[in-house]
Amino acid sequence: MRRNTGSPKGASGGRSEPPGRGTGGGAAPALSPLVKVLGLWEREGCNGPYLAGRLGDLKILILPNRDHEEGDRNPTHVVLVTPAGPRPGSEGGR
Repeated sequence: MRRNTGSPKGASGGRSEPPGRGTGGGAAPALSPLVKVLGLWEREGCNGPYLAGRLGDLKILILPNRDHEEGDRNPTHVVLVTPAGPRPGSEGGR
C-alpha cells in the first residue's frame, strides 16, 4: 500500500514555500520579522545627496538612479557595494 506524503510534487513544482509565504487560500500569511542590518547616513556629494553606510568590511552607497523617469520601470535608486578601507582613526584592528 502506498502512503500519502503530502501534496503532489507537481503542485509546487517540487519547491517548498518559505514559512509565511504560501499561496494557499487560507488566512493571510504571517510576515517575517524585520531585522535591522545597517545604519545609513545622508551625505552631500557634488551630484546631490546620497546615503552611505558600512556592512562589515563593505561600504554601501545608495544613489538616486539617473536613468529613472516618472512612470518607467527603472528603479528610483541603485545600491553600490565596494570593499571598505579601515575606519578613520582606527589602526586597522577591531
